[in-house]
Amino acid sequence: DAAPRGPGVVVYIEGGRGRKERIVAVEQTHDVRARLLDLLTAPTERPDLARALEAGSLRYRAAAIADPKHRAEVAATVQQDLEDGWWRF
Repeated sequence: DAAPRGPGVVVYIEGGRGRKERIVAVEQTHDVRARLLDLLTAPTERPDLARALEAGSLRYRAAAIADPKHRAEVAATVQQDLEDGWWRF
């Protein structure tokens, strides 16, 4: 219920309480809540996330962003920062 309905950006994080966390994926979607429910019901569609989901160590952060251009910019910026090594917890 915490996930926003509608368009936005989802950042997937592997880790959890007492564990080092790392961002493993970023995606933009037209409906954040529906996207997360899809992942829960069909995790094999995202093998890069399935292992962490099965282990109970997959977390997410989401931002509701209605404007498609802004959504794409945010997703691209987070992805670039991830690739550049900025996101280390």
